Amino acid sequence: MQSFRPPFWLRNPHLQSILASSPLRKRQLKQQSQHWINRSRSLLLSGGNGAHLLGYWTPGENQQAPLAILLHGWEGTTDSGYLLSCANRLVNEGYQVLRVALRDHDQSHHLNRELFHSCRLDEVVNAISNGIKRINAERNHLIGFSLGGNFAIRISEQLSSDMRSHDDNSFQGNYLQGNSLDNQSLDEQTLDDKHPQNNLLNSTIAICPLMIAADTMKKLQLGPAIYHHYFSKKWRRSIRKKMNLYPQDYTQLDLQRVKSLQDLTDYFVRHHTDFASTEHYFDGYSIYADRLSQLSIPVEILMSLDDPIINPSFLKPLESLPSVRVTYTQHGGHCGFIKNRQHQSWADDFVVEKLKATAHSE
Repeated sequence: MQSFRPPFWLRNPHLQSILASSPLRKRQLKQQSQHWINRSRSLLLSGGNGAHLLGYWTPGENQQAPLAILLHGWEGTTDSGYLLSCANRLVNEGYQVLRVALRDHDQSHHLNRELFHSCRLDEVVNAISNGIKRINAERNHLIGFSLGGNFAIRISEQLSSDMRSHDDNSFQGNYLQGNSLDNQSLDEQTLDDKHPQNNLLNSTIAICPLMIAADTMKKLQLGPAIYHHYFSKKWRRSIRKKMNLYPQDYTQLDLQRVKSLQDLTDYFVRHHTDFASTEHYFDGYSIYADRLSQLSIPVEILMSLDDPIINPSFLKPLESLPSVRVTYTQHGGHCGFIKNRQHQSWADDFVVEKLKATAHSE
């Protein structure tokens, strides 16, 4: 495929990063996507140990259509601009799409009492496995953006190292019609098991995945203030939702006194996780090549060299892994790759091209 060469006025990495999730782009994409959003189903996905995640499944017109599972970034949602853009392209290409919300993202704060953190890998593995088993597509692909890309890589490693079969009864879930859980009762039904599989994932794609958490936090703290403000505002809003839902659990958190993302993270780790320190927490979900030694699921990574919050040099050690292939672009910002005035993304072209290549190679 042709390399990404945006027009000169789209080569600023901050413009690319902002446009990726801009309200204007999101409004445009919601209008373009309405035809398939309206026929999406809400799925309550079992994460194991009583945890549940929220997913939105858009069936394909062809029941044999492959399934693309999409994971958003930190404080993103299942209708973030970059994710809606990819989902819209995939639906138009004939794929089924399952958009999965991480704990305490989207409209899922009420589903679990404990707060989200990025080391809650098992519940995401289980929820995605649950979705795959219930939808039962013949081929399944995982696509993640930013922190979602980080999760996608770690999920692929965990599934690679343990292809054990899950007891279907332990992962029975509930699904709802429509795109909201509000004012609807849970229907105790599961989808037919037509295509049981041992290898749950056929391939994975990670777009600008978070690599070394401590380095990204440093960039958010010391880089352009717009990124710190953006994530701080969204995380604080998320925590307030949790405090309103479970006031007895989070009464001591004074958001007015905790100013920076680093300070808020330190408080959060100290009071609401079992990690000894923030450094241990960051290390827990950072990606290193030696932690991917069991990876056998093919992983394609798309990384922009001008990403303002992810250091692309951290991907170099992964290039030696036989199951990983990294594509670098000179421009694109963080999960942007906007290629024209219509806010279309070259990352969507990349995803479709790689999925087609995977299908041809099987």
